[in-house]
Amino acid sequence: MQNRLQSLAAEVQNAAPADLFDADATKHHTPPLDVQQQQLQCITQTLFHKARFRQDPFEWVYEGLSPLDMLDVLTSGKGISLTLATTFAGVARELGVPMSLLPILEAPVPEVAIPDNIRHRQATQTFATAPEPNAWLVRTEWPAQMAALQPGAKHPEHQTLVPRDVNLTNAQELQPCFADPVKGSVMSLADCQAKYPHMQLAGQWRWDVSVLQVLAEFARVAVTAHQRRGESDAVAFWMYQLMALDCMAPEWQHVMS
Repeated sequence: MQNRLQSLAAEVQNAAPADLFDADATKHHTPPLDVQQQQLQCITQTLFHKARFRQDPFEWVYEGLSPLDMLDVLTSGKGISLTLATTFAGVARELGVPMSLLPILEAPVPEVAIPDNIRHRQATQTFATAPEPNAWLVRTEWPAQMAALQPGAKHPEHQTLVPRDVNLTNAQELQPCFADPVKGSVMSLADCQAKYPHMQLAGQWRWDVSVLQVLAEFARVAVTAHQRRGESDAVAFWMYQLMALDCMAPEWQHVMS
C-alpha cells in the first residue's frame, strides 16, 4: 500500500510545477494560501482525473467490502468517501503536505415529534447506531493552522481561534484548505462554510489525535456492510472492534441499557 501511495505521489510531483512541493521551503513555514490551493489542485488532477479515483454507485451485497478495503481501492480506484479521503491524505503526506480527514454532515437531523407510546416501543426494539457521515473531506494541517484552532483569542473577521502569539496579518494563511475526494474539487474555508453550514472545524479531528476515531469509522462502515450482506458473525466481530476503538460510541448505550 505504501508503494502505491508513493507511486501516486511521484505522478503528482512529476506533473506539478517545479518547487511546488518543496519540503525544505515549507518545513518551518506555512505556504501562502494560493500555493496551498495549487498543491491540492495538482493532487486532485492526478488522482481524480488522470488515475480516475472515484465513488461509483454500488451495493454491499454485490461488491463485498472492496470499496472499504484500502488495498482494493488503491488498485481499482473505486471507493467510498472515507477511503478516497484516506487515499488523498496519504498521497498528500507523501508530498510533505500535512492533511487530515474531516467528517461532514450536510444538514442537521430534523427533529420529529414521536408519540410517547411509539417512542417507548422503538427504544426497546431499535439498535443504537450513529449515522454515517454524508461525506468526508480532507483538510490541510500546517502547524500555524493547527495552532489557530487551539484556545486563544478569536479573530473577529474569520471567527478562527488564534493564539496570542500568532501574527493576525497572515490570517488568510491560518485558514485551512479543503478537498472533496468524491467530486474532485478544492475549496477554501469560505466555500466549505457556504456549502456545509453545519461543518465543524473543531480540533478534535486532527490526524495525530483522532486516528482511533477514523479507524472506528472504518469499523462502523464494516458493520453496515456486513449487515447488508446478512453476515451476523462478521457484524458481531466488527461491532466489538468499533466499541474497543471508541469508548464514546453510541453503540455502548445499547449494550449498557
